[in-house]
Amino acid sequence: YLAEDGVMLPSRIFLKAAFVSDEELFKEMSFFRSRPYSVDFSVVEDWLFHTTTLKHFSEKQVLDYDFDLCEMDMKECREMPAELTAVVSPMREATIYGICGWFEAELAPNIHLGTGPFDPFTHWDQIFFPLSKPFELVPGKDVKVVICPATSPLVEETVWSWSVSDGQTTIEMDENIHLSWIDEHGE
Repeated sequence: YLAEDGVMLPSRIFLKAAFVSDEELFKEMSFFRSRPYSVDFSVVEDWLFHTTTLKHFSEKQVLDYDFDLCEMDMKECREMPAELTAVVSPMREATIYGICGWFEAELAPNIHLGTGPFDPFTHWDQIFFPLSKPFELVPGKDVKVVICPATSPLVEETVWSWSVSDGQTTIEMDENIHLSWIDEHGE
């Protein structure tokens, strides 16, 4: 327990994100869709798109602006929020292929440790939330981003779901494909 006048370190955590604009990464993830070696991989062709991964993104792989998903006062925080959301106003037309998420810690007033693609390199990677198809950003058309961390009795780790929507087009993703495999195969 923290003493009455105690100070939490870090005092606040900011969960941040940026849109991934790296088309080459999307092409790599689409490999099984191309029927390589004339083999039909359709059963697993979308597996990678339903998999969050830890990855270090460079500034060149994301759009040049980020957005806030959540701010947590560590003295008051008791649990992870069930839903992280942001409404983003695109600054220019762009095609995105996913969301890159990271944290920033406030160690003391005006002293922050950032772990994102715009920050000095740290050993912490970012988490990649891929989209199964390209999503077009248009200035003046706000995009709602929702990321939900959840737990499952089948696995001991977080099972994510995430979505982007501009009111007309919505892409919803999740890692539940993994749960069905685990449940079916007992692994």
